[in-house]
Amino acid sequence: MELDTLTRIGGLLALTSQFESATATYLEALRMAGDPLKKAAIHRSLSDVQMQTGDLDDAMRTIDDGLRLVGPETAVHWLLRLQNVRGLIYKGELREAAAIGERAMERLAGLKVPDRDVSSSHNALGAVYIKMGDFARAREQYLKVLESSGRANDLAGMANGYNNLGATYQWTGDLEGAVSNYKKSLTLWEKLGNLYGISSTLSNIGVALTDMGDFDRVLDYHNRSLAIRRKIGNLEGVGISLSNIGATHYRRGELDKALPYMRESLDIRLRLNDRMGIGNSYNNLGDLFLWKGDVEAALDYMLKGLAIEEEIGDQEGVAFSQAHAGVIYIEMGEAGPAREMLEKGLATSREIGLNEYALVALRGLVEACIAANDLPCAEGHLAEAERLTAESELDLDGAATGRVRGLFLAAKGNYAAAIGSLEASERQFAKLGAAIPRAQALYNLGSVLSESGDDKGGTARLREALAEAERLGLSRMEKKCRERLD
Repeated sequence: MELDTLTRIGGLLALTSQFESATATYLEALRMAGDPLKKAAIHRSLSDVQMQTGDLDDAMRTIDDGLRLVGPETAVHWLLRLQNVRGLIYKGELREAAAIGERAMERLAGLKVPDRDVSSSHNALGAVYIKMGDFARAREQYLKVLESSGRANDLAGMANGYNNLGATYQWTGDLEGAVSNYKKSLTLWEKLGNLYGISSTLSNIGVALTDMGDFDRVLDYHNRSLAIRRKIGNLEGVGISLSNIGATHYRRGELDKALPYMRESLDIRLRLNDRMGIGNSYNNLGDLFLWKGDVEAALDYMLKGLAIEEEIGDQEGVAFSQAHAGVIYIEMGEAGPAREMLEKGLATSREIGLNEYALVALRGLVEACIAANDLPCAEGHLAEAERLTAESELDLDGAATGRVRGLFLAAKGNYAAAIGSLEASERQFAKLGAAIPRAQALYNLGSVLSESGDDKGGTARLREALAEAERLGLSRMEKKCRERLD
């Protein structure tokens, strides 16, 4: 069989997620190839398969072997460098990945490169930007992916472009735009029979539906993604799906169901040395242990995640960890560290344009300022939270901001308005199936009713909050409810 035919077969096998056969085909092609340029190109294709199956160390060695064959005057050298960027992203070395990616794109601009390779190059650089929180530049790269893939009639490139473009919409709060692009991607992957692409896009749709509060359909998408990823041996993807399933159970208030998924995901990520994934797993466990009542473990996990994210330059992760660590400090009664961490989280979120985490920080700051009896400070942060909530148009954000609005109004002594805001928040959380924040809103409502002089109404709501806390296993909230009721 001729070498070109063999490499085309390898490409088709990879495209349809037959990774074991694709690997064997590329290794056979390497044994046949004599031309260094062709061998380097095969090394690039082989490394792509190895990354899709989670064999990161093998992929990086394959790239290095290819780079030894060709010099910087060739296009394949810089295409291999861009492939190396993908490996650096997995390792969390984002600053180095950005520097190499930008240099590679500059050099490729002066060389003759097929549109299909131009497309994959823009995808690689876009992935760096999105991990760094620079969503505007990421979106610019993904639009170029669609342009170059369209010229080449490269359906896989277009599917990648729509999938990644959807992520930029999701991170900037346009969830309808995100789902629309994900569905375009899914249609193309299904047409191609590409299981890797199908599983990735199903996972992304599930995450977007979670942010939209559509919990009923979320687990179906994540379980379908997990089954495919296990089938094709994509270990890194399995870790992502397990993390997503755990996070979904957490959002539904099913903490005991969430914990095994989160721990299995962390185990896989530690095995792969997936630094970004490890940080994400620590964050998830921090959130979970906060609501299970172990605030010391919660803070330990969250700060471990923050340390990794700061080290690797994962600004999105940094913003998450700072905002949520601040919330944990509030639960620990440490107002000073809470405000300091929340201010950092707000600054990081503003810097990268991530309103989702800015809102977490702002709502936390409202509570921290109320605790310090600094109502002007609380009012300023609440005003910004109200503005960002109006921009997000998400019911979940509306309910969460409504809860802290109620706390602020109560602190000002406007109990009628406070009770109305907290009741509306509780109803919205109930409608969305957001069990944990609903229990929190019930507790706040019962407390405010009691403070207003309505002991009967307050007791009824606190008992309802206690029942929810017991059902969900929220030991810390259970303790707070009992203290209020005694």
